[in-house]
Amino acid sequence: MTSLDVAGRESVAANLLNITPADAHANQRQLPEVDATYFWEAGRGGGSLIVGSDGGVLFAASSVPFEAHVAAYEQGRRTDPTAFAGAAEV
Repeated sequence: MTSLDVAGRESVAANLLNITPADAHANQRQLPEVDATYFWEAGRGGGSLIVGSDGGVLFAASSVPFEAHVAAYEQGRRTDPTAFAGAAEV
């Protein structure tokens, strides 16, 4: 079973959101209650991504409130990483 530390989650987020590793590092919030990290794209219309320590991810458009995004992740919803255009293998 995969277990990603914060640096590993930053790498996944940078790859899937197509942002720099520095942006992934700067734009994150730890979610210890779900053993995950929340990342966001800075700027208007940017999406957000929750990356769990198990490598599971859940993407949300900018219109989805933070609380709703976390609740959906907590309920087990996930986004297939292959749905991201141009994403390298995770």
